[in-house]
Amino acid sequence: MAMADPEIDLAPISISISTPPAPPNDALASTSTATTLEADDDSCGFDVFINHRGPDVKNTFASHLYRRLRLRGLRVFLDKPELQEGLNLTLQIQRAIRTASVHVAVFSPRYAESKWCLDELLQMFESEAIIIPVFYHVKPAQLRWTGGVYSQDLLKLEAKKTYDTQTHQEKPRHDPDTIQKWREALSRVAEISGFELDANNTDEGELLDKIVERVVKNVKKKTLDEAAIDSENTALLEQQQQQKLGKLEVLSLWSENLQALCGPILELFGLIFGVAFVILWATVMFTVMR
Repeated sequence: MAMADPEIDLAPISISISTPPAPPNDALASTSTATTLEADDDSCGFDVFINHRGPDVKNTFASHLYRRLRLRGLRVFLDKPELQEGLNLTLQIQRAIRTASVHVAVFSPRYAESKWCLDELLQMFESEAIIIPVFYHVKPAQLRWTGGVYSQDLLKLEAKKTYDTQTHQEKPRHDPDTIQKWREALSRVAEISGFELDANNTDEGELLDKIVERVVKNVKKKTLDEAAIDSENTALLEQQQQQKLGKLEVLSLWSENLQALCGPILELFGLIFGVAFVILWATVMFTVMR
């Protein structure tokens, strides 16, 4: 359900989360937890970051949204098509969150089972960028920590234990302060004007159109201009490269033809020079011997 855009106070949530080990396969749903961001080049960042739980929507709703936004000329981060092999996964996602001016958070029924999704949500608030929530087969009220499936999932995360190798005792897998920050972030995002699939007669195509228009409206204008310039520059570079390749092909063909034409001539000159040298050498020797 699309509603009017109210003035939203997106003051950052202060977080302190230690970097976890490499995420499991389903962590590509939404992965990043380290809060210490490595300094890198943000000049080629993203306009939009899509936060989602992969097993729920990656190959359906999130993928369709990604393609539609790309068709509008935006630089969109969806982990599966955008993560680069050989580079640090966590840092790539952190950079995408940091550089995007709009975050689209897709809240599906099992979203809160993923600590990766929840950690990304904290970082999205910390970035102070616009957050557009999409309630995909869930109600906004279910995001609040008192009642609802999300509160049950948070309780399960809170109950998880891990083994402390130093004390040789069990301890909570997730820091209690982090659990509380997840709860606060979910409650906070439930108050933001967003889109609800069930209130849109479950018409995903129509809902996607509305989300795309909202994103385009909120993306920083300069990023749209930059996207157009990047597209023009890319086309110009490709044209210049094609011209250079064409010139190289012509030069290569000319060189081959010249070699084919001059080869016999050079061979003839070599033969004449050789004969002349022999005659000259014979003349000198004859003169000396006389």
